[in-house]
Amino acid sequence: MDKLTAQAVHDLSFTEASARAALVIAEREVMALQRFIKRRVELEILWPPIQEAGLDPEGGLPTTVGTAYLPKIGVSDMLKAFELGVINRKEPRSMLQRSEWELQAEIGGGS
Repeated sequence: MDKLTAQAVHDLSFTEASARAALVIAEREVMALQRFIKRRVELEILWPPIQEAGLDPEGGLPTTVGTAYLPKIGVSDMLKAFELGVINRKEPRSMLQRSEWELQAEIGGGS
């Protein structure tokens, strides 16, 4: 159960299934509001100066608002960061375990 679902179950006495259904409805409302805001921003803020410049505002400009792109971090990236001293020995192990790697307990503790 994710944190938001657990909070809804606790605060509003929802069952887990009811909390999940409420989250689905809330997510739809949020997505609709995001689309509305995006259209208003495009029409009232972005498009006027583009049109004044004599350009087509629907000419393929990237105006998507949403989650920022997060690159995938591979094992080679973690090893390089460890070699450079950017992260300590425990951090890549923790990341690998969260990625469902089955790692044995460390011997000697390492740093």
